[in-house]
Amino acid sequence: YQRRVHGEAEKRAQFFIEAWKTVETPLELVKDSKGIDDLKFTGAPLCVQFKVLLKRSWNEIIRQPMLTKVRVGQTIFLSLIVGLIYLQTANRSQGSIQNRQGSMFFVLINQMMMPLMGILHTFPAEKAVVLRERKGGLYRISIYYFAKVFSEFPTQACIPILFAVIYYWLVGLQADAGRFFFFCLVISMLSITSQSLGLIISAACSTMATALALAPVTMLPFIIFGGFFTNLSSLPSWCDWMKYCAFPKWAFEAIIQNEFRGLTFDCPSTTTGTCIKTGEQVLANGGLDKFDKWVDVIVLGCFLVAFKLMALVVLILKTRSQQKAV
Repeated sequence: YQRRVHGEAEKRAQFFIEAWKTVETPLELVKDSKGIDDLKFTGAPLCVQFKVLLKRSWNEIIRQPMLTKVRVGQTIFLSLIVGLIYLQTANRSQGSIQNRQGSMFFVLINQMMMPLMGILHTFPAEKAVVLRERKGGLYRISIYYFAKVFSEFPTQACIPILFAVIYYWLVGLQADAGRFFFFCLVISMLSITSQSLGLIISAACSTMATALALAPVTMLPFIIFGGFFTNLSSLPSWCDWMKYCAFPKWAFEAIIQNEFRGLTFDCPSTTTGTCIKTGEQVLANGGLDKFDKWVDVIVLGCFLVAFKLMALVVLILKTRSQQKAV
């Protein structure tokens, strides 16, 4: 084992040596307007930086197989729990309306919190290494960021789909291939969007403790205006605009429309109170019929891209401030 590790270390060292030989002007020392020295990288091509950082990030994931196994096991366990609690309850009875809404909102909460909490450690844990390597002008911070994002994308995209596959068929939602794949798409996009919000918090915080304290407070407004705890059509005028800033609202509206449009429900003679006959009535009562489900997906995608870019900007600003403080 030691020989194999030693051999890999020699190969990596040789790779960096060869890359360094191709650099004509590795570093250019510049001064900003305040007289603070900074190092501006002008050497290796961006594609080389990205390739090396992507490989390193991917190797870090491979070296921690237990973490991936825990995430997969946690996903399977929670999906089975939710699926068995609501086992085949998505029928045409009046009670199935609440079962559908409740189980789907629980899925959204789960797919929001797990990715967000799981990514908070990323930048605080690597802060010292990144600052040292940036001081040496080894790479651009933007290339480091995109390498981290791309290396974690397969896991972030596949784990929510695993959850959706188990949950969807156990609960007994509409047995339609198009609706099922749409559900998987929304759940996966929501997970990546929440992870992107976690990256913003992680980049803004210097310590893991600070990030853990800030994350729940940040998520609370999004959950409140997500569409389940509050009827979106009856919000006060002074805060009605906030629902459009809550990305869970767009995901919840999308999967609710995906499930309820076209459904009909039984109204037995023994029913007391108002009897809901169609899924469209459910959507109208909850104020979840304002936009088409594909519009919801587009808006959710905009949140995803915006959060990714915001995380990059915050990371660049944070890194610069810490470099100047050193």
